[in-house]
Amino acid sequence: RTDYITLNTREAPLDDVHARRALQYATDRQTLVEVVLFGVGIPATSFMPKGALYWNDTLQGYPYDIAKAQEELAQSQTPDGFPLELKIRGGSADAETLATALKDMWSQIGVEVTITPVEGSVLNEDYNTRNFQAMTNYWTNDIVDPDELVAYAVLPESSEAFGTGWANPEAQDLAREGASELDSAKREEIYFRIQEIYNEESPMLPLYYTPYVNLTTVRVHNFNHPPTGEYDWKLTWIEQ
Repeated sequence: RTDYITLNTREAPLDDVHARRALQYATDRQTLVEVVLFGVGIPATSFMPKGALYWNDTLQGYPYDIAKAQEELAQSQTPDGFPLELKIRGGSADAETLATALKDMWSQIGVEVTITPVEGSVLNEDYNTRNFQAMTNYWTNDIVDPDELVAYAVLPESSEAFGTGWANPEAQDLAREGASELDSAKREEIYFRIQEIYNEESPMLPLYYTPYVNLTTVRVHNFNHPPTGEYDWKLTWIEQ
């Protein structure tokens, strides 16, 4: 699973790539792994999940660097910072911990975060109607091939680029090319480049990768949770 902060790039100040990069550099992902996940996870370097087909293992991601964050912000339209509403799923302790940590981190560059807990169905509706400035989000792969996630995260016809409104012609052309390319080496080159563009443009902030953690009992047999994320109950049974 990959967790993100999804940004609405349609309106100021998040229509400015420098403001988005400032948030990237101001995010201490390792600390988030420790305080939110109790160390069970690793910082994300790409919007694609670690180890997935054509995951770009050459990307370094964004280090926690307040000086660089301030440099990026100084180049933006809001050099002194800006207010930001962060919507989270209400009742989730993890989401509250994450949002509180981000509020503290981003305050160091003048970004004043308002945390807005929202009931689950309302949060989904806000996402679907693009009624947000920033919000928590996540992804688990339904299929092994990267086309599903890349199309969702890049193409306007799939989901307006994961709801962000981000539009990059090069990334869009590559995403469509990758879906039909049969040569594995060429596909790797395509998807590696898409991830580079995504990191440069930062329409979302990849936070961390987490393994699936499931609690069961010895009475449950043949429980299966594959890497693609879905639960498989076909052979599962409970001992009476």
